[in-house]
Formats: sequence, C-alpha cells, structure tokens
Amino acid sequence: MGKQGGKPQKGRDTRQTTVPPMGTKRSLRRSEIALYVTESVFRLLNRALWPGTICFGFVCLYWSAVALAGKETNANVLAKVAFDWGLDRIVSVAIGLTGVGYEVYERKTRKKSLKSERDRNKRYEELADPNRTSSGLVNGGETPDE
Repeated sequence: MGKQGGKPQKGRDTRQTTVPPMGTKRSLRRSEIALYVTESVFRLLNRALWPGTICFGFVCLYWSAVALAGKETNANVLAKVAFDWGLDRIVSVAIGLTGVGYEVYERKTRKKSLKSERDRNKRYEELADPNRTSSGLVNGGETPDE
C-alpha cells in the first residue's frame, strides 16, 4: 500500500488493479470490478430468464388445458353463469372506460411535464442568449393554428 492519501479508510478496498475499463485511463479497484461483473451477470440472467419464464407459463397453461380437456369443471360452470348474466359486456365496458380514463390522465400529465420543461428551457435560453426569438409554439407544445 502506497502513501498516496495517508491512511487507508477502514473497510475500503484500496488495492488497485491495472485493468482499466474500456474508454477510460484510470485503473479500477477490485471492489469496482467485482461490482461491475456482478451487475453484468445479473443483467444477463434477467434478459435470459424473462423469455424462459414466459415460455414456462405457456407450457403450464397448455398442460392445464390438456389435463382438463373434456371435463366439467367449476370454471366452466362459472363461465356459463357469467355469460348468462351478461358480465362479459360489463367487463368489456369497464376495460374501455379504464382505457379512456388512463388516456385522459396521461394527456394531462404529458401537458404538465411539457409546460414545466418549456419553462425550464426558456429560462436556460434566456440565460444563454437574451436576444433569442421564440419558436412560436403554444403552451401545450403544439404549433399554433393559422
């Protein structure tokens, strides 16, 4: 251990390696390399496991359908009752209204974020160049009607 910065801090890995990351000049500590390798492994596992999990779910659904094929189950009875009562229409209307409500919420949120972003950009533009002219966009970020 060198005398570069005085005493090393307790619990901190101060050993340096000579393997620099791509595009940089400084060397990494072993703990940084271990963290990078761990993150890379988990990122790879995450990308590999999602498709496998989805495929396994479809296989389980297939096995369930094969096992229950041609048998009268509680699910069949429940489905018949639901269709008799018209619950399919109620559920479809509820899903449609939920979609419309989400669209209204999303539009309102997007306009709000555009307004705050526009105000922030305007402040920075005035700081950079006070003589700058406006682009002519209206408050919501749309072009003005002519």
